[in-house]
Amino acid sequence: MEKKTRYSCKPSTQKLIVAASLSMALLCGLPAAPALAETTDTSTVSAPAVTTETTATSENTSPTAPENSQPASPATPAAPATPTTDQTPAAPTENTSPTPQPSGWRQENGQFHYYKEDGTLVTSQWIKDDSGWHYVDASGNAAKGWYTTPNGKTWYFDPTDPLHTAIFGEVEIDGKFYYFDSTGGLVTNGWVYRSASSWSWATEDGTYYSGWKHMPNGKWFYFDPEEPRHRMLIGTIQVSGTSYYIDEYAGMISNSWIQLPTREWAWAQKNGALASGWFNTPNGKTWYFDPSVPQHPALIGNVEIDGTYYHFDENYGILRNSWTHNDDGSWSWVDTYGSFYSGWKHFPDGKWFYFDPEDSIHRMKTGLFQLPSGSYYVDENAGMTASNWVSLPDGNFSWAQSDGSLVSGWFTTPGNKTWYFNPSSIDHAAYVGEHSIDGKNYYFDKSYGLAKNEWVTLSNGVKRWAGPDGVLTGFISPEGVFSTDDGSQPTGAVHLPGLTVNVGSDHKIKTGWIKENSKDFYYLSNGAPADGWLNIHGTWYYFSSNGEKQTGWINSKGSWYFLDSDGKMKTGWIKDNGKDYYLSNNGSMQTGYVTWGGKLYWSGADGAMEEQPCYYPDMYRYAQNYYSATNWLIQIDTTGNRFAVYRGSHGNWVVWYEWQCTTGAPGMWTPHGQFTVGNKGLYFGSGYRCWYYTTISGEYLIHSILYHADGYTVRDGRLGYNGSHGCVRLATENAKWVYDNIPYGTKIVIW
Repeated sequence: MEKKTRYSCKPSTQKLIVAASLSMALLCGLPAAPALAETTDTSTVSAPAVTTETTATSENTSPTAPENSQPASPATPAAPATPTTDQTPAAPTENTSPTPQPSGWRQENGQFHYYKEDGTLVTSQWIKDDSGWHYVDASGNAAKGWYTTPNGKTWYFDPTDPLHTAIFGEVEIDGKFYYFDSTGGLVTNGWVYRSASSWSWATEDGTYYSGWKHMPNGKWFYFDPEEPRHRMLIGTIQVSGTSYYIDEYAGMISNSWIQLPTREWAWAQKNGALASGWFNTPNGKTWYFDPSVPQHPALIGNVEIDGTYYHFDENYGILRNSWTHNDDGSWSWVDTYGSFYSGWKHFPDGKWFYFDPEDSIHRMKTGLFQLPSGSYYVDENAGMTASNWVSLPDGNFSWAQSDGSLVSGWFTTPGNKTWYFNPSSIDHAAYVGEHSIDGKNYYFDKSYGLAKNEWVTLSNGVKRWAGPDGVLTGFISPEGVFSTDDGSQPTGAVHLPGLTVNVGSDHKIKTGWIKENSKDFYYLSNGAPADGWLNIHGTWYYFSSNGEKQTGWINSKGSWYFLDSDGKMKTGWIKDNGKDYYLSNNGSMQTGYVTWGGKLYWSGADGAMEEQPCYYPDMYRYAQNYYSATNWLIQIDTTGNRFAVYRGSHGNWVVWYEWQCTTGAPGMWTPHGQFTVGNKGLYFGSGYRCWYYTTISGEYLIHSILYHADGYTVRDGRLGYNGSHGCVRLATENAKWVYDNIPYGTKIVIW
């Protein structure tokens, strides 16, 4: 078979992971001093550095589901930034006032206030102590819960802490999570980074976004609505029963191949949903994506789908009208629909192959196999063997009929040879040697099948006669002793089916030359007497039906042959009873004209040859100089009005006929030169008639003597003079002979 092609390259790899350039200043922050926009008394407490807050970004709707409505802003103000330095307020100036109260925190009227060492109430300022950062408002009260500092940044101060320490990082407030940056306060409209692959998005009010999010850069991300922190999901995800693939930096993948962590491949459609089941990619190739797993990987190789097997190539998807080379080395065929073909298939190159319907992928069956319709032999490359011999692995052979089924029982092959093919074996091997069939013994030769009308030699050296029907009879021992089927040993003429043998007194069959009663007989190697012609060691003999050698003249199939006194067939010239005879190379006696040694001979029906005289020897010698396109040559002498026909070849022309003719009269001379025989016709003439014309050239013809218009009354029958209008006249019978026998293209020489 031809080689069938299987591709093993993978789909074109696309870079699916895109490094997203995110500003870490917006996404995450290490603990630092919170910003403070208000003017502070630096002699009392150091103010943290003022930082720029994250700029809010516009939001778009999800591709598959609407965004959740943003939560209302909390009633309490946002928390301030964490102070960055730890400074002790300056000591108050000594005066004559009453003894000052200690600096630090004091609880007054249910509120905590902070006093400098000089007793001055601290207002609108960050305060750092051992418990952390705090903020006092314009009234000096420690900020509690949500609070927005004058610089517009929102903070959250622990309401459960008496001093209301500012909270940094991620915190859950009233069941919702927020993130407070140490320098920027509440993160809004930005990314929240915790650790590798753990991201959330803070909305305008600082709560974490859930569901699909369309970023300003056009990328889509999905934030888990089932998880309190609404972390961004990456990898293969499922939303409302639909699978998507999210890259940490590139977002949702769409209209592209995705290489999964398993090294398998999936396809993201234009809307991002991973293809599931049957799907045609934009290049027109058909794939099947596993619907049973969320990743929906493309299935490769032999795949069963709804009870039908298909083959998917790593590079081309489903194969159609193609050979597939299976992992076990076998071959299958996929049809127009991509499914594996089963049963017999006739290919355009005329070959037949069989694909096993019992096999899941319908592998091609090769070698010998049996079907309900019979046994078959299929070659991997040549296909099903039909109308030919099948060589079996064990050295035996079978015959495949025109439909490919192996013959069983008696069968005659196209060469008219008879065989018997074993019906009890799957391979239906042909019988070779001696076999018993239906109680009769036969012999089958490996070269030509059933032996008929011949002696066959068995493996034990015994010879048996195979009659006209092939049935074995008689026995000849290795020593040559003949016996019949019943064990008797007769002598004389013994009749076997299709053969009569002569057994001598020594119980051996006579063969070769035997002299009996002073006569010569010849027996063939099978014991039968020679009958008719027989070539013995290169010499032909003729025998009567009883094998007796013949001599002298014999007639065989209407021809005469001559056998000398030894019975040998003669050829060439012989003389018998004073007469000359000519015998051809096959021994048959010749009659009519014979050329020999440059002479012409003729014989009647009795075969006795007589040499024919040459009346125009000068023309004969002249003729040897010419070539003719045929084995005939014509010469015409216009002076002597002689017409000669020759047969043979250049240098070996033999006179065939010599006739008188009439040529052109003075002033109307017959043209001289070399011409070739042209068209012929039965007659011509108006007011006269000339029969059997052969064209020399133009209007110059060879034809009969001149007749009246009736065509029967001779008008001018003279020959041997110059009296025609340029044509050459012959006796009517001679003109007819030329008309009948001289072929087109024969050379004509005229002088």
